[in-house]
Amino acid sequence: KEWTFSHAKDILDHVPQDLEVLLIANFKDQEQSWVTSRDAMLSHVAGTGRHVHFCECCLANMYGMPAVEAFLHVCLFTIKTKEYEELVDKAEEEMDAALAQGKKTSKEQDYS
Repeated sequence: KEWTFSHAKDILDHVPQDLEVLLIANFKDQEQSWVTSRDAMLSHVAGTGRHVHFCECCLANMYGMPAVEAFLHVCLFTIKTKEYEELVDKAEEEMDAALAQGKKTSKEQDYS
């Protein structure tokens, strides 16, 4: 229905760019044609940026589910990447502290 696509477009304008979004079109298994053309949907998605993705899906026969699963993997790997970046930042801070402590200890040493 056109109003659902219009609503999705309005919502997409307010989604932060760092969140991945999947726009799922219900596969046309009940109708002869789309109310909103596939080209219009793809064109809008292409204009929104890298974080918005599109797929057709039908739960009746699982058409499109591999695309949904792939998208969920993108979300998972995005979360993992952020966690690893935080771990690297923490490790770098700890390494800097250890180096500073080592330098301080070396300066204070006098074995004589």
